[in-house]
Amino acid sequence: MLTATAAFRHDSIGVARQVLSSLAAAGAFSVNATEDLSLVNADTLRNYDVVMFALTSGELPFSAAQKAALIDFVSGGHGFIGVHSATDTFADFKPYVSFINGNFDGHPWGAGETSAFTNHEPSHAVVKMWPAEFKFKDEIYQYKGYDPNSVRVLMSLNMADTKTKGGYHVPVCWVREFGSGRLFYTNLGHNESTWKDERYREHVLTGIRWALKLEQGPAAANPAVQAVENAKSFAVVAAPMVGKEWNDLAAKAAKKVQSDPAFMKTLNEKIADFRKMSTGDARRQKPEEIEALKEKRVAAAKEIVQTIEQ
Repeated sequence: MLTATAAFRHDSIGVARQVLSSLAAAGAFSVNATEDLSLVNADTLRNYDVVMFALTSGELPFSAAQKAALIDFVSGGHGFIGVHSATDTFADFKPYVSFINGNFDGHPWGAGETSAFTNHEPSHAVVKMWPAEFKFKDEIYQYKGYDPNSVRVLMSLNMADTKTKGGYHVPVCWVREFGSGRLFYTNLGHNESTWKDERYREHVLTGIRWALKLEQGPAAANPAVQAVENAKSFAVVAAPMVGKEWNDLAAKAAKKVQSDPAFMKTLNEKIADFRKMSTGDARRQKPEEIEALKEKRVAAAKEIVQTIEQ
């Protein structure tokens, strides 16, 4: 369990280490909670079954050999657990970003906000402790360098019931097989209260067991599920802009996504472009400039809605 940081350091690290120690005692495994980066090397990693990056951050001063050893460790049949800011680590090391599948791109959903979540697969061992729909208070990341074709997303933000809206899919938990190894990532874990939550502790423990192949649950990528969630998130934001009902738009998009891979690709690309469009800065821009940006976003939203309704 590595908790070393080279950038932001979370206050919850101490609690996280305590929780993992207690989970280890109850779960019949041992944990070495450390910030000694030298332990991550090809020789030492032979003594471990799983590596956890828990609340790590920034460009940790690993050598090229250490970075390669970490990736080889997982692809060679071992496990990796990424917790919260594990996706805010090694932004400049592209193989790691590709491996964990994304890098921090802001957190519009702050630590004090209670957001809504959708559990896409309540029967999956890693998320079976969470209801199909629930609310939880924690800081949630959005990502860049994320590939929906690489991972199986198990939980996402539910934009329809979340105060802060984002017109695009925000995955929260995913799994993947990497070579002959396994990776489990959960964005939850910023707040100390999260680590004290019984469901979260079970979530992390089961994720460890899944990475150890002691629990079963599919890991095949589910891009169609993610595309449906992407369309829903867009519809929630765009429908009021164009005088439509978001649930009608989302239903139409979901039907087409599930039957037409080409449409799914086009829709994802258009929503990605919509996400990049600026809403302006009222502190620095004139009202007419803000209005012009708004009109561009409305025009783009209308174009995407037309694509869905064709």
